[in-house]
Amino acid sequence: MLAERLDGAGRAQFDMQYLPGRSIADAVVQAGAFDPATVLKSVERMMWLFAPYSGAALPALRESRGRVVNVASGMAFVALPFAPAYAMSKHGVVAYSGALRLEHGDAITVTTVYPGYIRTPIHRDSIEFGLTLEGSSPPERIEDAVRALTRGALADPAPRDIVTTRTGMFTVALSRFAPRRFVDHVILRTLRKNARGRSFDGAAPPVVDFARRLTSDAHQRRRSS
Repeated sequence: MLAERLDGAGRAQFDMQYLPGRSIADAVVQAGAFDPATVLKSVERMMWLFAPYSGAALPALRESRGRVVNVASGMAFVALPFAPAYAMSKHGVVAYSGALRLEHGDAITVTTVYPGYIRTPIHRDSIEFGLTLEGSSPPERIEDAVRALTRGALADPAPRDIVTTRTGMFTVALSRFAPRRFVDHVILRTLRKNARGRSFDGAAPPVVDFARRLTSDAHQRRRSS
């Protein structure tokens, strides 16, 4: 088993505990802790933990010709206002998975999983203030993500990439290959629709300012011109 401990500096330390007579054949790596107060800490937790996890298990993985399953996100290919740390970290997970695949693909397989939007506490504030893509596509279920992770860990041959649902496949393809200006337009249009009529009492000043500009007629005319 891999047990994670974070010290005061936020660095990851790991203990490797082998079961008698067995080696580590698989490692599933996911880091989803998000601290909006500290972008650097958020990126560190959600991206840099992947290297220690995989690095600690790598000798056993190579020996057993195992696999690594890294959990990214559909947001690896898109960004949202006030969520740069999350998007940056998921971009990084995809890049790290690619590098690990190139460096050690002679002995192990690396699968990257792209869950879509799942209603979890990480979205609580954005939903409250309407700065969310809620309604643009059906939320995915936790069961969808679990099924994808299971497939990544057990399927033979191991898939390179897994998107959790058919709708997610369309969303990821759109995010990756559609013109960026079009993607930005879709995101802003959805955010504007969800933010209209919302109260932003208690929101941080930058959020209030962005919501005011987002929902103003002048902002909409400039974006469409």
